Amino acid sequence: MNVTKIFTAAVAVGALATGIGACGTSGTTATKAKSVAAAQATQLARTPAALTSAQKAAAKVAAAKAAAAQAAQKAAAKVAAAKAAAAQAAQKAAAKVAAAKAAAAQAAQKAAAKVAAAKAAAAQAAQNAAAAKAAAAKAAAAKAYAHRVLAHLSGNGIANSVPFLVTASPVTATYTYDCSAAGGSGNFIADMETPNQSSLSSDDQSIANALGAGGTATTTLYPTDTGQNYHLSVNSECSWSVTLTAG
Repeated sequence: MNVTKIFTAAVAVGALATGIGACGTSGTTATKAKSVAAAQATQLARTPAALTSAQKAAAKVAAAKAAAAQAAQKAAAKVAAAKAAAAQAAQKAAAKVAAAKAAAAQAAQKAAAKVAAAKAAAAQAAQNAAAAKAAAAKAAAAKAYAHRVLAHLSGNGIANSVPFLVTASPVTATYTYDCSAAGGSGNFIADMETPNQSSLSSDDQSIANALGAGGTATTTLYPTDTGQNYHLSVNSECSWSVTLTAG
């Protein structure tokens, strides 16, 4: 039975009550008949069929609410997933930025190391060039110094030369003495020495300490105070000549 049938039955009951009233029954009887018809209509309205329709409507509302709640949950899940994806993307971007910074720092360090190495190489090359230049200058000076006459002194009796610089060892000394004018024999003493012979650090290189009629000789000296001044000292009653040559 559905709601339409219930409504039709209620209308029929109402019509019956109205008919009874029209047939001349009293007002009280008609009122009672209407009350009975209304009670019957209410009872019909409370039948299982009517209750089932209301339950179906309530079930539809509950289903709609459940569907709406599920849709809200799905939307919230999508929002959370989007947030998580955005956070992960941000982390990846931050990691890329950090990696790029680290790579840039490493590249800067390598470039700085290359610059430092280039500077060190340039400095070493400059030092090598300076050393080579100094060595060449020293060699040129030594070559120019070699065989150079450091001192020449001649005469008779006692004499001392002016100071001269001895920059390298050895020194070659060549001397000649002649005592024919001094009785035919005499002594000849010659030294190359540094000033202040009383000092313990002084150097005295003996050239000759001869006694005779005369002679000529060449000897090699090895001065110990190179870079210092020396002088030639001669003591003889004969006539003599001494030449000192570098090398």
